[in-house]
Amino acid sequence: MKLPFLPDMDKMRDQLEKEEFKGVSSDGLVSATATAAQSLIGINIEKSLIAQDKADQLRKSVIEAVNNALDNSKQGVLGRLAEMFGGQPSQIMMDLFGRKD
Repeated sequence: MKLPFLPDMDKMRDQLEKEEFKGVSSDGLVSATATAAQSLIGINIEKSLIAQDKADQLRKSVIEAVNNALDNSKQGVLGRLAEMFGGQPSQIMMDLFGRKD
């Protein structure tokens, strides 16, 4: 039996699986794209960073961009849940998705 006040969770999951979230390093040289399911699906690296002497900067930028994309994904999921439940997501949802304030 489906409770009338609960959203269609299958529909929500299907919608979230299609959403993509982008993160960009602070220097703008690396960008990453993640899904709401926290999967990395794309990465773009500025050609100037591929030189051997820039390896450390590249590593730092990639980590920053990926983490930014995953954070944006978490925030996107929280926003969708808040829309579906008509307000702020519960503390449990924020704990699950690691909300940053």
